[in-house]
Amino acid sequence: MIRQVAIPQGSVRLRQAGQGPPLVLATDPPNVLEQYGPLMVALRPHARVVAFEPVGFGHSKAARGAGQSPDAQAEATIALLDKLALGPCTLALPCVGAYVALRVAAARPDLVDSLVALQAPAWDDALRWIDRVDRRRALRAPLVGPALGYVRAPEIARSWYRAALPTREAGDAFGALAVESFDHGARFPLAAAFRALERAAPPPPTDLPVLAVWGARDRTHRGSDPQGLRRHAPRAKVVVLEDAGHFPELEQPARFAQELVRWREER
Repeated sequence: MIRQVAIPQGSVRLRQAGQGPPLVLATDPPNVLEQYGPLMVALRPHARVVAFEPVGFGHSKAARGAGQSPDAQAEATIALLDKLALGPCTLALPCVGAYVALRVAAARPDLVDSLVALQAPAWDDALRWIDRVDRRRALRAPLVGPALGYVRAPEIARSWYRAALPTREAGDAFGALAVESFDHGARFPLAAAFRALERAAPPPPTDLPVLAVWGARDRTHRGSDPQGLRRHAPRAKVVVLEDAGHFPELEQPARFAQELVRWREER
């Protein structure tokens, strides 16, 4: 069941499935919860899975003044974990969300006992990745960038999926679902997120157990090191899926579930 949960930073859209140790998973925008059904089916025998759309993205609403910085998203995530009494949990955040997860773990160690990072490089690689994705800095331009991102969200999403996924067919399938979500009010404030990330401080390190899952066929990350997250999380186990792109957990949910279970048994 999909529902909205109110927190001080806004309203978070989420869905839950399964029983057992809590696994809290954020969507990777412009993906929305409707795209996470197969993943939740694969995970529910092994965990109480809570998947949510980050504040301001998808159908999660941001309160007035809520920002898109990693610190702001960390505060919202902490508020959600507290509201649902989900600690201690495995916190699984994708892409630049991994730097949010590191902040949550540092600020509230009682809420997080382990981390899963999905397609998350080292901080410096992430900043270079933004430069590749927004080569002309159009999205990061004051005033113009947010307007451009809003007007061209469907075009940006389609192009993004085609570059980030292994085949054009996969990119078009993901893109069609994202564009349909825009028609129903979903948001994708990429410009604000990019500008906030560029101005943010690097994430704090952690000694928690970390599973880092990487899709090797993500063309947007050709210059990124799959092992790079170990600079921030020395205990990270890195698993590379050679035939997956930017969303390995969505592209290969059964394989992802197997890797998660194996990692939990090993640590």
